[in-house]
Formats: sequence, structure tokens, C-alpha cells
Amino acid sequence: MSYNESLTLTPEFGIEESIEFHTLITPMEDGKTRTRAKWNYGLRNYKLQLYVYSKTSMDVIWDFFIARKGAYDPFLIKIPTEFQVTLEAIGTGNGIATIFVLDEFPVDTTAGTFTMYVNGTSATATLQNNFYGEYSTVTFSSAPGDGLAITGDYEFCFYVRFVADKFSRELVAYQLLNAGMELREERWSVYRPRGGNAKLVKVQVSDSVSISDITDEYKYRTVNTNDSISITTIATDTLLEPLGLIISDSISISNSFSGTVA
Repeated sequence: MSYNESLTLTPEFGIEESIEFHTLITPMEDGKTRTRAKWNYGLRNYKLQLYVYSKTSMDVIWDFFIARKGAYDPFLIKIPTEFQVTLEAIGTGNGIATIFVLDEFPVDTTAGTFTMYVNGTSATATLQNNFYGEYSTVTFSSAPGDGLAITGDYEFCFYVRFVADKFSRELVAYQLLNAGMELREERWSVYRPRGGNAKLVKVQVSDSVSISDITDEYKYRTVNTNDSISITTIATDTLLEPLGLIISDSISISNSFSGTVA
């Protein structure tokens, strides 16, 4: 999977965006209907229309499609109407921690595409994507001071694939080129795009920590653990698994539940 491959949309693209859900509708004998949401969050679909006047520009898209083997290989893309985060409230410094989790994932880690602030002043930092745990982090060169607000501006991507295995292009007078393509968003295992992380407990620790969840639907991740960590999950209906653990010492995890194990 091409987590490091990305397609850049230039002003030459026209774009139509839609979002799709999956609802199960069951007619009842009394004429009423019963509905069930099969998806907790929707998937985006994009129709792109490309008008360019340069064969060189068209060849970039053509070669990218071939490299992805059509619909086979997903890739990252920035959607022009939805790729920027401005002054996200990332957390509060404690004078020790240098790594903090961002709300969006995956993010552009290229220098110059992001600015991180400590108490309103830009600070030296780097961004990193963890594609195993499906979260992104910011690492400061020095720990933000105790009680200081951490905010940031950055850019993020969507994970998509080509819908079809066939890509056609039209050549007129060997210069005017026209091409259309459809993209469909890929679903992550854990990450909920664009503000869908209300049920995600994100924890960064430099010492031992104990987490107990007594409500189902919750998932948790832990990053930058430098000591032992003990996690207990109590699920009332569906057993949930811990995800994205990065540790440098020991870890103890126990689960107790009643109901159905998914």
C-alpha cells in the first residue's frame, strides 16, 4: 500500500465531492420501517475532471495511474477544499513531554507545510505519521513549558484509490488534453476522519498509567510510553482491543467483558 505516494491536485482540476453512507432499511408489517446504520461514518467519493494544455502535465497523471496499477494501489491526496487545519488545540505542556498527538491523520510532514506554536509563539518541531497505529504526532525539539498552550497549523490528506482500472485521455491537435477520473476513499481500521474521533482516548505518558473504560465503543491508543503501563478495558457489549502501542518498557493489558465478543 502506497502510504508515501501522493497525487497533487492543481488548479487545472475540476472536482465533485460526495459522501456516502450505508443504511439497512427493513419494511415492517404495519407499514413502518426500521433502519440500521451499517457504517458509523461515511466514505468520500470524488469525480475529477482535468483540462490541461501541456502533454507534460497530462503524462504526470498518466504515469501515476500506471504506477498504481489502476484501482489496485491506494494513495494519499489533498482535497483542495479540505486539507488545512488552523490553530488546532493540541494540548498543554508539562515541561517534560515533547510528543503530542494530532487530531488529523495522515498529515503532510514536509517542512514548510506546518507551523507549531507554544504559548502563541512558533516553535521548532517535526511531524510524523504512524501508519500502524493510524495517528500523527508532533515532536518538539524542547519540551513545552508547564501550563503553556500548544497549537498548530498543518495540512492533512485523504486515503483514496482509483475506482476503475481503465483511464482514458483525449488528445486534440496533440496539445489540448482532457481526462476524467473517479476516486473513492479507503476506510482506515481505527482512524475516523474529520472530527470522528469523539470515542478515541489518546494518552501520552512518561510514567505508569491505568486506563479503565466502562462504556463500549471506546478505543484507546498510547504513544511515547517510557515506563510500564497497565490498561484495563471493561466493555458492556463489545470487546475492544488496544491499538497503536509504542513502548520502551513493560505493558500489562487485561480485559473483562460481558456480552458478545466482536
